[in-house]
Amino acid sequence: MTIRGPKRKGLSLLEVLVALSIFIGSFVAIAALLDRAGDQAVDIELETEAALLAQSKLAEVAAGIVPLQSGAGTFDEDSVWQWSVAADTESIPNLYRVTVTVFRERSNARRTEVMLTQLMLDPNFKGGPGGPPLEAVPVEEMAAPATPAATK
Repeated sequence: MTIRGPKRKGLSLLEVLVALSIFIGSFVAIAALLDRAGDQAVDIELETEAALLAQSKLAEVAAGIVPLQSGAGTFDEDSVWQWSVAADTESIPNLYRVTVTVFRERSNARRTEVMLTQLMLDPNFKGGPGGPPLEAVPVEEMAAPATPAATK
């Protein structure tokens, strides 16, 4: 005959502590993952905003609103963002390699930066490489109908 001890009615303190430590460790790991995911979401949002601002500044350079020369400044829309433009000449006359850099310093000593580079003709010489600049035509002259030539 075998003697058996009394049946257990609950868990021992050691089993409870092991289960609790596993639960707390898992909870800490999940919280760290969520925090990291939140930081990455903020990074992506800032990089998207920087890319849009860089495209906008590049379009201003292509339109001739911003001079086709090296320069820097802050955006009127959001003074936290800064921009710089570098315009380097290429082998073809009036062709420039324009690099726009948009960046901002963050509170956690990180920097968000986007660079866009595009080849473009000097906006003052859209008539062709090396050609004279196009003259502005008043809108009234463009809309006026052409007068028929006199017939003989």
